[in-house]
Amino acid sequence: MINKVFIGWLVVGLAISFAHAQPAAPHGMVLRQVVPADGSEAAFNAPVLRWPYQKGKGIKYDIELSPDSLFRDTNAIRVQGLPGAIFHPHSQLSVGRWFWRHRVSGKPWSSTFRFQITSTSIPNASPPAARWIGAIPSGHPRILRLPDAGRAKPRLTDPLAVAILSEADSILSVGIIPRDSAAPLRQAKDPAQLKKLRQDAVVYLGERLLTGITLVSQADRLRSDERYRNFAVGQALVIAGWDADGVTESSDFADGACMYAMALAFDSFHDRMNPAERDSLVRAIAHRAGRFHAAWVNNIESKVLSGHVWQYILNEFFHTSLALLGHHPDAGTWLSYAYELFTARMPVLGGIDGGWSEGAHYFTMNMDMLVDIPEQIRRFTGFDLIRQHPWYREQGWWMTYHIPPASMSDGYGDNAEEYVARPAYAAFAEYMGRRNGAPIYDWYLQKFRKLQGDDLAKEPILRWQRLIEGTNIPAPATSSIPELPLMRVSRDVGLAAVHSDHQDPSKDVMVAFRSGSIGAYGHILADQNTFNILAGGHRLFYRTGYKVAMDDPHRVGWSKHTRSQNGILIDDKGQPYNAESYGYLNAYLQGQRLAYVAGDASGAYRSEESKEDHGMRRFIRHLVFLRPGLVVVYDELEARQAAQWSWLIHSIEPMQLDAAAGMFNARVPGYTGQGRLFSEHPVRWTLTDKFDVPAVGFRDLRGKLRTEYADDQWHAKAVSVSPVPKTRFLSVIRVTPDSVIREIRGEVDEKGMLRVKADGWEITASLKHDVAASLDIRSDDGAVVFSATGAAFTHRGKSYGAEGSGVPRLLEMKDGKPKISIGRHWNIPDIK
Repeated sequence: MINKVFIGWLVVGLAISFAHAQPAAPHGMVLRQVVPADGSEAAFNAPVLRWPYQKGKGIKYDIELSPDSLFRDTNAIRVQGLPGAIFHPHSQLSVGRWFWRHRVSGKPWSSTFRFQITSTSIPNASPPAARWIGAIPSGHPRILRLPDAGRAKPRLTDPLAVAILSEADSILSVGIIPRDSAAPLRQAKDPAQLKKLRQDAVVYLGERLLTGITLVSQADRLRSDERYRNFAVGQALVIAGWDADGVTESSDFADGACMYAMALAFDSFHDRMNPAERDSLVRAIAHRAGRFHAAWVNNIESKVLSGHVWQYILNEFFHTSLALLGHHPDAGTWLSYAYELFTARMPVLGGIDGGWSEGAHYFTMNMDMLVDIPEQIRRFTGFDLIRQHPWYREQGWWMTYHIPPASMSDGYGDNAEEYVARPAYAAFAEYMGRRNGAPIYDWYLQKFRKLQGDDLAKEPILRWQRLIEGTNIPAPATSSIPELPLMRVSRDVGLAAVHSDHQDPSKDVMVAFRSGSIGAYGHILADQNTFNILAGGHRLFYRTGYKVAMDDPHRVGWSKHTRSQNGILIDDKGQPYNAESYGYLNAYLQGQRLAYVAGDASGAYRSEESKEDHGMRRFIRHLVFLRPGLVVVYDELEARQAAQWSWLIHSIEPMQLDAAAGMFNARVPGYTGQGRLFSEHPVRWTLTDKFDVPAVGFRDLRGKLRTEYADDQWHAKAVSVSPVPKTRFLSVIRVTPDSVIREIRGEVDEKGMLRVKADGWEITASLKHDVAASLDIRSDDGAVVFSATGAAFTHRGKSYGAEGSGVPRLLEMKDGKPKISIGRHWNIPDIK
């Protein structure tokens, strides 16, 4: 019997089902199982129904949803002719069991599936698409709406307004871009590099077009000026005269930017254009919008992720359809599709607890979309997704723990290696704090202002929203300071982060850990069960490499690969580049001085879709943080074959290695990191400052080289001398504000138990694979006792019994009394 543990679907449109004995991955590139999972409890009410789609033109679907398993109930919901494999009821369901089935129209019904609506299912019934569309006024503008009567209008003296007007006037001084050619200013002999340079040039053209029309349209709403009208309409008509199937179609970013630039001009200046101008724009806009819709329908709603769509183009398509409603016969269909897709799938890379899968850099590319669309829905219907959906309420915690002010990011996702907290994050926090009142956003904003400055007027992210809403929504009370625990876990997306000092980044030791349900896909890297350590906001032991370009040899062969991470290789192979290569967090617990998290990446080294299987049977990584700066990493590894195991550690800064002792160290300003690796079997160490695949800069930045790269990052590797099917590693890493190198001592007894003493802590772990895995930690002062597996222990003469297999347990003294905390744990059966 296969033991299946259904965790339930955790975000709208996403289900995570963990099952072992060759379990199915929770995600493929496209959906392969029904959502909600059969027999699960729905997280939301109303739940979104999804099922595997069928390829083909003109495919339609039918669904039936009923509290009666035979679908005889007169209140059953029956819908025919759905254009995609997704259905949003848009109304709350009664508490109890519900049954549903689906089919391609005219074909036999699927099996019947069931789910449970409980009293704790989160209310999330957005209005039906027809009601939302029916509430849209016939007049213009619809996109850049000013506050309704009775609400304060933006002041021209507001710094945000001053910045918009100044930048708009600069656009006027440059003038209309007269042609659709976009030749790169740099050249390359390599065909792949030349293709990317040409694409960069086209994307840059689209950015300039959309930025220019956006700025002058916003400026005209603040201070009507015929110069703004003439520029925007003139530029839009120039775009309309281009070949829509020409150079701008070679990049979906540029295609979407051209579409939306014209739509924004059409909407903003509709009443100040003549019929010929309006007709010309409608035809040109509809050509591009119709092409996007045809490519997306019965496709995008079923994909785990389509990065460009969710980053920019869905937002552009949504607002383009909004502008053309009533002016083109297909605009209502387009707008309905965009509305259904967004309300059903957002946040496509997040979860109920506020996490974000694709990393700090690419979150900024989603910020506008995540706010602009729900704000338009709210303005026309009153439905407030930003206040109702828990992701918006919780997302500030992910920012606080993974991209804190005055610090580099957690290191996960493309470009994170160069990403420090930027004004875009403060702007997002400012708006979210006002809109949903979660205190964590205001904490983030105030901390950013104190450490990095408070001039956000020039930040374009959400600037229009911040301006028109800023005078109508009071700032939150700064007296409400959230409690910041040692660790924050976003289990929905498989992320955890620890901070020793939130208040002073210069004194902070940060440890980030990832094991998530989406594998290496899009801008998510092959980094299951990996960690990064930062000190004082600097990258200490941290993933390496650069995202030169998506298909660049360095990214494919290094920075996206597991070999660039503080992770594990099996037979020198990493995790496949596929959404199926998944992990998940399976245990966590924290107190005042200790934080613990564990990840299971046993399924991360294979993919049916890419036809790869490296033989990994078990990879459990336990990570413990001990104040003030001790990190313990304990690995359980097993393969289906005798394998060579590689334990990896990297640093942006120069590393030193004592191979005989298994010791390594590196320094960042104000901090020293030093670690020791203990292994069950003998290992051979290497240390190099060379990438296996060099990074070669070639990208264009206004005719100059965007980035030059050097082999100045460091990579240490411990490889098992002989292949073995099972092994264990334990590493202890000290992060201290001094430069003294101290030996980390450990002894292994005849039973295979390793004991390490460091910085006032004693760590005990079973290092031999034929002994049950265990990790126990005590503080020298007797105030803390921890067991990762819930083993029985004695504290000050009193015995404490076991809590059950694998359940972590922590004892901490508080006010002279022992306080017992029991962690969360999910079983990890072996993979066959």
